[in-house]
Amino acid sequence: QFKDRRTNYAIEQIWERNTRNYYQNILNDPMSFTGQQGEMISMSVPKARKLVREAIAVITKQKLKFKSVMRTSDYSTWVDGKLSDAIISEILRKQKMDEKQDKLAEYAYILGTSFLWVTWDSEKGKSFQDEMGLPQKMGQAEIRVKHPNDVYYDYLHGDIEDIPWYTVRHKMNKWDLA
Repeated sequence: QFKDRRTNYAIEQIWERNTRNYYQNILNDPMSFTGQQGEMISMSVPKARKLVREAIAVITKQKLKFKSVMRTSDYSTWVDGKLSDAIISEILRKQKMDEKQDKLAEYAYILGTSFLWVTWDSEKGKSFQDEMGLPQKMGQAEIRVKHPNDVYYDYLHGDIEDIPWYTVRHKMNKWDLA
């Protein structure tokens, strides 16, 4: 019986600390100065972000994987498929898709929609010389995660795969444009 009283007391202390004191502090004093000379700020922060990040970590535990699909089985198609698989894995590695996957999943989890915006930049990539000896760039794919507020489309059209048009708002550095 003594052990049960200690357990009940411990549970009451936990409840007191986590419930009553937490909400009482938020309502009375959401921010206060602490420390020996008032150099620190103490405030209650909601744990929603932590809970969302834990859910995203579980959701994105498996990495993104893209694979080319071939409709025929002749040798040239098989070689093209292997080449495209290598190009896909190179793009995923260079574009740091693991980090973008987290952001994409977080937008989808919180806002209900998220977008990957893929563009081709002909001014980036490896340099080479063309037939005339002029320097050229090979170009490079750029993959960005866009916030749903930055993508405008006809949402009344129906399925998102069949949208007839879309506009993406993207801010650029003035030095990159120059």
